[in-house]
This record gives sequence, C-alpha cells and structure tokens, in this order.
Amino acid sequence: MKKLFIIAVVFMSFSFINCETGSGEYDVKLVIIQPPATQVYTVGQSVSTANLLVGLQIEQNVLQIASSEYTLKWEDGTVFSGTIPATAEFGIHKIIVADRDEKNPSTSFNIVVTGAADTDGELVITNSALYFEGYSFITTGISITLNYKGTTYPITATPTFSSEGVAVAPGSTAITADAGVKTITATVVGREKDFTINVLDPYNPGPGLRTIKIDMYDSNGTYWNSSANGASIRININNRDRAPNAAILTSANNFPSGQSNTNTFLFLARPDDVVRLFWNTRAINWGQFYSFIVYYYDTPPHPEFSPGSNLGPTSWTGENALEFRIRSATAAQGGVWNLLNGSLLCEFTVEN
Repeated sequence: MKKLFIIAVVFMSFSFINCETGSGEYDVKLVIIQPPATQVYTVGQSVSTANLLVGLQIEQNVLQIASSEYTLKWEDGTVFSGTIPATAEFGIHKIIVADRDEKNPSTSFNIVVTGAADTDGELVITNSALYFEGYSFITTGISITLNYKGTTYPITATPTFSSEGVAVAPGSTAITADAGVKTITATVVGREKDFTINVLDPYNPGPGLRTIKIDMYDSNGTYWNSSANGASIRININNRDRAPNAAILTSANNFPSGQSNTNTFLFLARPDDVVRLFWNTRAINWGQFYSFIVYYYDTPPHPEFSPGSNLGPTSWTGENALEFRIRSATAAQGGVWNLLNGSLLCEFTVEN
C-alpha cells in the first residue's frame, strides 16, 4: 500500500524532493526513459527531440511525464530553443532536462555540434550498393557516420559526392560509364573522406558469378518506396538477406534517372545459390499499380515484358522469366495486389 500511495501523490504533484511516510523516505528524480536519437548537428540545424521521453523515478517506479512538465536548457542555464545557435562551440554539449519548478534533481542528454572549423573526428563510410557499367550511381546503400572523440554518431546533414573534383550526383552515369575501381569523395559536416566503388561489367561480373536483373514498374508514378506504401522486394540468398531491397525510388535514384515509373535493380549470385524474393509493403491495395520481372542479365525475357511503356503490362506470356508479376487489381491474375507484407514471391536455384 505504501508504494501505491506514493504513485498517487506523484500524479497530483511532483514538485518535491523527498516523500516521507511513517516508515521511510523516498527520493524523487527526473530520468531519461528514452533519449533522442544521437546525431551530429551543425549551426542553424533544428535538434530533433521527437523520441525524447522523460519520467519521474521513485524507488523502482518510473512515471512518464508530458513535455509541458519539463524544460530544456544548455549547461550555462540559457533556454534551449531547439535550434543550434550561430555562437555554439563545436564539441559535445550537455542538454539539461529540469522539471518546471526546478525542485527535483535534473537529468541530461548529449548532442554533438560540429562544422568546417572543427578538426576533431573522422567520417566513417560503409556502402552495400553494387554498381554496374552504364547504370546509375546510387546513394541508397551508402551510410556515413562521424567517429567523434571515440564515439560514433549518425549524421543528419546531406552529403555531396565528387570524383577528381567533378560532382557526382545520384542518378549520374558518368562515373559508371566503364567498369573498374573508382574513387569517390564524400563531403559532409565540413569533412571529406574518400572511398572506392567497383563498377562491374554485368555480363562478366567475376568468376563464378551471375548477374540477376529486376525490372520494376509503377503505373501510378508515385514510386514504390514512399512513406505511403513502402513497397519493395527483399532479396534473400541462402537464408541471408541482401541489402538494400529492390524498389522504385525517388526519381534521382532510379534508372533511368529523373522519373518515378520504373527502376532497374541488379544483384549477384553464384550457381547453386538459393534465392528467395519476398514482398514488403505497408499498403496492400497499392499493388494494383505495380509489376516486375526477374531474369538473368544475359538471358532477357522474350518477348519484352513492357515494350515501349514504362507503366508495366497487364498481361504477359513469354520465356526466360525467373519470376514476374503483372499490373492487376486481382491477385488471381498474378499481380501483387492484396499481397501481405512478408509474402514469399518466388524461390529459385541459380543455374550455371
């Protein structure tokens, strides 16, 4: 009964340090239930606190409180407005979380502020994308973080890319015009970092490898992987998912670039690999606008799947397809309409 009484008091008022009963004393303090996403910010950027959850802790009990019940301040006591001021020093800053009456012990979380004049830290780049001769340079598989004073932080700013001083934009085919190893320079938060990509010949990607191609269509032109529908094809090879998923993306990241009706995705597999394709979606009714075909790059479908159109076919009969789905509002006709998230589309073993 003692703990139940204390909790009831907290709901009525939490502006106290200790709560005494006939049998003991209890400390009350603010705690971070969930910190905001740890990110790197630059001057003028807004700090995201959308994920911040604050609570009051009494012994082992923690009660979440509304954002109106606490304030955020810089270490010097000035109010934290949510935007990095122009006068902010580069480095790790503590943001103080205090209750509105400033009677209970406060808590805090850290943010990192950096920029061109800050020399600490190093960019860390990973890239899961594959690049093929004549196809677009894409950035969907590139992840850039900042290792700052021993801790790795995500970066919110948008990077730019170049090669030998010439800008390389998503969708560009200049850097992939011929096969071979290329050096790309990423620039973000005042820092530069070189990384390499290996542009492959899709007809001859390497010993013991086959190139598999997925041609995708969206007759609605709103692209698959939008916030509304979130559609994509998850590729699983020998029980391991291969990132990223295949999808029609924003126009700059599609091939050809500058449109949202179609995209081409290529991936590699070895003979005897077992490939499974799964359908990912957040809105099953959008599937009526979608179609795709999967085939070996060196053995294209005959006849063409969607000749002279970027809308995708409503019917097709032909050869050399490992899997295909037509544009249809009826699942019985072989489309993806009404398919549930995670549905298996097909399974095949890669041939020599």
